Amino acid sequence: MTLSILLLELCFGQTLENSPFRDQYRSPEGQQDSMMDLAAASKWAERVEGEAGPEYADAVYWCLAMRRGRQVGNAWRQDLLQIVI
Repeated sequence: MTLSILLLELCFGQTLENSPFRDQYRSPEGQQDSMMDLAAASKWAERVEGEAGPEYADAVYWCLAMRRGRQVGNAWRQDLLQIVI
């Protein structure tokens, strides 16, 4: 589980599987997979700011973006501490 999904679940008090977006994002075979989880989490994240405020939303979006990319060196650690924690 990625940190972004965990933050979403804490924010809304329910698991991704029980979120309002989970059923909208399934593989063509109807199965759950990591790409569909990411799509559902990205859509669900659009509601975070209204629920928990802009700083919490920034943390969720940072975690979603970091899942897709990789920073060289240890710069990501400083970003994690500043933005997420």
